[in-house]
Amino acid sequence: MSCMACKLKDRVSNVCRFKDGLSPVLEEISMADGLVLGSPIYFGEVTGQMRAFLERLSFPWLSNNDYSRYELAGFSEEAKRQWRDAHWEEDLQKAFDAGRKMAEM
Repeated sequence: MSCMACKLKDRVSNVCRFKDGLSPVLEEISMADGLVLGSPIYFGEVTGQMRAFLERLSFPWLSNNDYSRYELAGFSEEAKRQWRDAHWEEDLQKAFDAGRKMAEM
């Protein structure tokens, strides 16, 4: 829907504001330490249902400050830079190790 209700300044939310049967699930996910999802792959992509779910789940978490009425930046640019500088080498090694482990399976 891209209603942007989750992005309104002073009312930013990491959960979609559209209320329906999925709302309680999205609330629980927003408080989870992690999330594992699975989907069949058709034509090299997840199913349409999974794609729709992922879009609904992820949109409130996305950052983009193109609109002045909305708060869209989840983190400051400086905070992102500091995190990257402090963790870059470690994150690269973890990604490499995860890829190697998957390839060995």
